[in-house]
Amino acid sequence: MRYEITNTAQGVTLTPDDHALIDDDLGRHLDPLLEAFSEDSVYLRVLVNDESGRPFTDVTLRLALPDQLLRAHESGPAFRPAFQQALRELRRQVRDYKDRNGADHSRKHRAAPPHRS
Repeated sequence: MRYEITNTAQGVTLTPDDHALIDDDLGRHLDPLLEAFSEDSVYLRVLVNDESGRPFTDVTLRLALPDQLLRAHESGPAFRPAFQQALRELRRQVRDYKDRNGADHSRKHRAAPPHRS
């Protein structure tokens, strides 16, 4: 799965530990749910924002799947707990998507196997 991080928060600086947390959490918790999709058909955007005067960090996860865009949003006093809660919600949505569309739906977006003669 490809992903990008966009941090427009003025009061939040993502450290190398935060980037490692994102990589680790996505690898352990989201990638296994997306194995059936081709890498090119799935894209995640992590948006980090805050509003001046508010002591909260907003984390929005936007996951583009074939035929659908899933979105999870969480606000919290710090980046890490907000990110982890948003990721839990996104995982729930991915499981619901797969339940609604069946296992075959995601597999049909893989590259077709080579034709044998």
